[in-house]
Amino acid sequence: GQGTEADFAFYREDVKSREGNAPAVYQYAMTLYGMTQNGGEVGPLAAEAVPALEKELGGVDDENKAMIYEAIARLHTVDNALQKAIAAQEKAVELSKDLSRTQSKRMALFLDELKSDLEKADEPKSDEAASDK
Repeated sequence: GQGTEADFAFYREDVKSREGNAPAVYQYAMTLYGMTQNGGEVGPLAAEAVPALEKELGGVDDENKAMIYEAIARLHTVDNALQKAIAAQEKAVELSKDLSRTQSKRMALFLDELKSDLEKADEPKSDEAASDK
């Protein structure tokens, strides 16, 4: 449903309480993303969670960095910031060499999906193209 300012305040405090615990911040981010996939509105929280994830990058190994970058990419898709999502997912794919082949492939497929979505977004609508003639 629709989040209220009280809801957003609760979640902002929740992510602050997780600072310094990369798995907990990752879980928070993926919960937000999951909410959007189920039709929920997270308002400004997706964009606000990105810096929290970025803070955790310094204290984790490459495998976990890959997962965090993918979470960042997914959160950027919530706000339709596809170029930022692609940049983050490219880092995830680059770091995914230590992940299982299945995980690495899934990350590469998500990157391909993001690039395809960006191409579609950049294409002029058929109505716009017709009106340009």
